[in-house]
Amino acid sequence: MAGSCFLALSQRGSRESRAHPAKPIGRGSWQHRRLLYLLPILLFVSQFSSRAACAQEGSVDEPRDRWSIRFEEAKNQVKVLIGDQHFTTVVMNEFPKPILDPVYAPGQLAVTRHYPMRRVAGEADDHPHHKSIWFAHGDVNGVDFWAEKGRIKTLEWTWNTEERNVRLHNQWLDEDRVICEDRTEYCFGGDRHSRWIDVEVNWLATESDLELGDTKEGTFAIRTHPGLQLTPDPRRGVHEVFGQACNSEGDRGPQVWGKRAAWVQYTGQIEGQQVALMMMDAPSNPRHPTTWHARDYGLIAANPFGLSDFLKQPKGSGQMTIEHGGSLRLRYRILLIAPVDEAFDPVDAYRQYRESEANGE
Repeated sequence: MAGSCFLALSQRGSRESRAHPAKPIGRGSWQHRRLLYLLPILLFVSQFSSRAACAQEGSVDEPRDRWSIRFEEAKNQVKVLIGDQHFTTVVMNEFPKPILDPVYAPGQLAVTRHYPMRRVAGEADDHPHHKSIWFAHGDVNGVDFWAEKGRIKTLEWTWNTEERNVRLHNQWLDEDRVICEDRTEYCFGGDRHSRWIDVEVNWLATESDLELGDTKEGTFAIRTHPGLQLTPDPRRGVHEVFGQACNSEGDRGPQVWGKRAAWVQYTGQIEGQQVALMMMDAPSNPRHPTTWHARDYGLIAANPFGLSDFLKQPKGSGQMTIEHGGSLRLRYRILLIAPVDEAFDPVDAYRQYRESEANGE
């Protein structure tokens, strides 16, 4: 039924082709015999060539150039385009942390909140540190990067059209004191009805042991468009909402908060279109399936650290230490779907992600 959490899209578009005149191949000719010999090989290669790195699933029936990923660089920004359409922009050193903003689903529907980067009518103005898509944590050697008490500075960045990725080298600072570093990669893909972002963060204990504290305030996060909120907020100008939420364990609505789950999905309506936003936790992540700081007002955050808040375990149970010189790898996928229809199955979407991660894609 329309608006249900488990509605989603058909990820198969129509195949486009062009006719090219050619001479007929006679039956029994050497060309015919060669074609019969090569056909099984060609079919085999064609099936696997579309499963290239950076998660090609969902795009095999589309012209590759139409959904190709390319980049345009400006000062402190890398704009990501899918075909000729704006997908997102990686923004560095303009805020206390790198962010992805804005973020568009198919149909150029903005799926994240504009505030505080821009003022838009009908959006709440709470939690100004909730900036579109970001990675931060509320207790990193005692510094609250979630609330922007510390600063995450991008030292360098690169982008690669062939690999469809943007890579950042970030330094985490408490005023001028270096706490740690990270190397983050965003990898982009899409087709007619879906777009996805694969994220890998390698957290580096470059200066000393790194203590990642037990707090619900973290970690890899999205603040959604108000059309995906579960509850209205008239005091802040959000009068009508369409959002529904569910997770891999069958929890629904506000009950997804604090629960362990492989994925969380929010669905709703943006500009009259049904949209789904699915966030997935990689099986290789520590404490998978992760716990979720996922709120009714549109915050969705994968957080494996806040076990005392989420699961009511003793304070400190969720703390994790990276020894000096060591690292911690975290991987996620964001899947955006529009328009939503009954052909989509989030369980199957997560299976595809799980398989792509297992294959190193």
